[in-house]
Amino acid sequence: LSELIGSLNKTSDMLSEQKQSLAKRDDLRMEWIRGVSHDIRTPLSMVIGYAEELEEDAEEGSDEQSAAGYIKESALKISELIDDLNLLSKLEYNRQPLRLSPCYPAGLLRETVADFMNSESFVAAQGAEPISMDGFDIELLLLPEFEKLSIEADCGLLKRVLRNLIGNSIKHNPKGCSIAVFAHCAEGRAIIDISDDGSGIPKRVAECINSYGSELVSEEGERAEEGHTMDEAAEDGSGAPIPHIMGMRIAKRIMLSHGGNMTVKPDLRTISLILPLGR
Repeated sequence: LSELIGSLNKTSDMLSEQKQSLAKRDDLRMEWIRGVSHDIRTPLSMVIGYAEELEEDAEEGSDEQSAAGYIKESALKISELIDDLNLLSKLEYNRQPLRLSPCYPAGLLRETVADFMNSESFVAAQGAEPISMDGFDIELLLLPEFEKLSIEADCGLLKRVLRNLIGNSIKHNPKGCSIAVFAHCAEGRAIIDISDDGSGIPKRVAECINSYGSELVSEEGERAEEGHTMDEAAEDGSGAPIPHIMGMRIAKRIMLSHGGNMTVKPDLRTISLILPLGR
């Protein structure tokens, strides 16, 4: 027994040291991302400011004005990517506290859909060309049990997820499509299905979304995270490139942080948002 106890204590010490080492690594990574983001923002704001001045001073319709406008749009996109990177890193390392409050998903869905339908155009990202909403129709169907549903959630982050997914349908089908949002409850979960009749979701993107953030137990019995984290290489074990889907990763991380999930259905046209009831 003394030998067994000694082995258990040694193993416990090793696991504790490993846990501390991993926590230190995560802290350093977070600090690095925060530092780089801060260092980029100052020169980036200067680029945006000077580009705006050059765009205003240049002759209307000239090459100089077009070039200045392109520089400004590109800088704005970089700024948005920095914000997304910071949010994703906080979500991945559980450093983004949820602002939980009573949330009514039915009202949140109506508000989000109304925002899109009442807008003349949609801008997918800062500096991007606006897409006219004339060719889009959004159908919202809420079943009775979903109508009266109330959950504890971060309403702001959930609305971001909804805007991201509906916005993706618009972004990837600029000529127009029909978008369907179907919300219901089943087996103690709230489910929101968002689909469209446009170009569909590429299979490789669907695989990445479905695997990202999922957990499994390895052969050694240790909990391991499968999928794609920010520091992973551009290719996975299959040799196929991993799509750059920052917005979708953020959306799934938000769902996971609420104890839920986000998956692409086999039809490659429907994304399901799943939230546990009673949270």
